[in-house]
Amino acid sequence: MLDQYGLLVDLNTFFPTYIEQYRNCPGQGCAAGATDHLEFSKTIEMIGFPEKRLEIYNSFSGVYGNEAFEIRSMQLDQLLDIPLKLGRLKHVIFGDPVDVFEFDTVFTLFEFIEGIAWQLSFHVTPTQCELRR
Repeated sequence: MLDQYGLLVDLNTFFPTYIEQYRNCPGQGCAAGATDHLEFSKTIEMIGFPEKRLEIYNSFSGVYGNEAFEIRSMQLDQLLDIPLKLGRLKHVIFGDPVDVFEFDTVFTLFEFIEGIAWQLSFHVTPTQCELRR
């Protein structure tokens, strides 16, 4: 999408690096073994102690079975061929795992692009140092 619509590249300073990494990836076979799909989701968390606040954030993670896991240790060439799904909104009330509700939601194109870029910005482990699973 970034290649097709050059204006999107201006949204994030990491995009030129991602485009270069993408162009260096093989045309196929870019999938880690133990991942069913990648999921982009949204969380709203009410926090009440010591001060009340509301946090809204996006998450981009791998899913295997019904369990989500961090993908920070995975390189871009391990993610490109994994199916991507939009997740649900999780509403967490005062950090209580019993009071977590899930809802259908919508995502803006900006949330989607920036949320994935934010997650990928933590993928700084050089390929030579990566731990293989």
